[in-house]
Amino acid sequence: MKRFTFVSLLTLLALLAMANVAVAEKYIGISENGVKSIRKLSTIDSIWFFDSTVSAGCSNYTCDSLVVSQILSANGLSFPTVTAITEKNAQGRIRYLNLSNLNFTTVPNVIGDLNQLEMLNLGQNNLTSIPTSISNLSKLATLYLHSNHLSTLPNEFSQLTGLQRLYIGHNPFITLPTVVTTMTNLTELMIDHDSLSALPTEIGNLKRLKILQIDGNQLVGLPATFCSLDSLQQLVASNNKLQVLPDCFGNLVNIFQLNLMHNQLTGLPESIINITKPCGGGGFGLPPELRWNKLCNLTGAVKQWADYCSSGWTEGQTCP
Repeated sequence: MKRFTFVSLLTLLALLAMANVAVAEKYIGISENGVKSIRKLSTIDSIWFFDSTVSAGCSNYTCDSLVVSQILSANGLSFPTVTAITEKNAQGRIRYLNLSNLNFTTVPNVIGDLNQLEMLNLGQNNLTSIPTSISNLSKLATLYLHSNHLSTLPNEFSQLTGLQRLYIGHNPFITLPTVVTTMTNLTELMIDHDSLSALPTEIGNLKRLKILQIDGNQLVGLPATFCSLDSLQQLVASNNKLQVLPDCFGNLVNIFQLNLMHNQLTGLPESIINITKPCGGGGFGLPPELRWNKLCNLTGAVKQWADYCSSGWTEGQTCP
């Protein structure tokens, strides 16, 4: 690896003064030829030393920064013309990396060397594929891949056993990638505004899910195995084409936010009366959203539940 040139504190302060910026900068990009430019961000956090050579594997923050530099280079970008928002862990390794909204078209396999990452944000880019090497990020807990052009995910993602939060909404998924249903430690899954017409029966494997967002798809129904998601607390399923809910839907007794607005529901299962937390039973529930469906013939206990829990639920119902 090439030798780095370290800039003296006096030189650095002089450069800051010449750039007419306060001592409130967050990232200062320094190459082997000295300071290249200064970013106006928040408090001083890191000084990046890097060159174009990335060694195999990483063991320190400098090496991590080289990897990020190579990822940027693969997309025609470089430090410090763009800002990679990072946060270090106690060992000085990058644990948080935000590379969103940079018009990325590719992510090289070298990203797998950032093996201390806990959060990775690649959302709002132009990615059509994701490298399998991300499966090496064994500490990854949160992964943002939303607002790209993805239609599949690598099967190797099943190795991300620590992943808890996955955001893959606003992509052209026609079916939910099978590998997602193997991520049994997920607590949050956002698959909104894709092009899903159905959910696989294996969705029931995700028994630790607390938050599920499936709005803005083309779903006409939910599989019976959906009722196995008994840890679910928030379900947003609005703006689909749902016509019916499983008879066992009332098994989801931990739900306190339920949004079924803008669907084509003509009825509700009797078991739905078991879902009482949205009715304010725990003091924190949100009234269920049932408006803009075809719920014209509710009767008995189900109608009483709707009247009590969701005032105004009759708004927008399309009745013959």
